[in-house]
Amino acid sequence: MENLCFTKEEAATQESFEKRIQLITDSFFVAEVNGSVVGLINGPAIEQPKITDDLFSAIKLNPTTDGHQSILGLAVSPEYQKQGYNNDGVSNSVHGGEV
Repeated sequence: MENLCFTKEEAATQESFEKRIQLITDSFFVAEVNGSVVGLINGPAIEQPKITDDLFSAIKLNPTTDGHQSILGLAVSPEYQKQGYNNDGVSNSVHGGEV
């Protein structure tokens, strides 16, 4: 999904993406249609209110309290774009629902 939606320069590396899945599972959301992943939103909770470049390579566990929710990646498969998955996913992830 990451490589479908971002250029090679913008896409997270395989290693970085795997770290996100392992370390920030509570803020890594997927959108599914008939059991297939069609989109994703991910990013750590961070102490500062702005995203910094180092977040794209140095992921750590989310704090148990406080913090600001960041979004490092938001991607929807090209065949499912322009159907509201970005809007639904962001809204549900911010409000704690399912994507």
